[in-house]
Amino acid sequence: MSLREEARAFLEESLSGPFAHARGLGGPGREHEGHELRQAWERHLGKHGWTCLAWPERYGGRAASLEDQVAFHEEYARADAPPPGSATSARA
Repeated sequence: MSLREEARAFLEESLSGPFAHARGLGGPGREHEGHELRQAWERHLGKHGWTCLAWPERYGGRAASLEDQVAFHEEYARADAPPPGSATSARA
């Protein structure tokens, strides 16, 4: 399975159930929305190795190529996932 396919499957599965309401939260001008849910989402991404994609696997990354990183972010945008890092910034 390619990283794109893996990302698509992960995002589709994860953005249903407890994270279904996280879709689209926290975009520009909407930074105040669902802060706690977005923090939980970011912890979920980290737990499953979807942060720091280019980092070596031994440090929690995926050693992803630039092409794979782009594929992940395309799938992330397609899934309407909350903007990465949006819950770790200061609240609006």
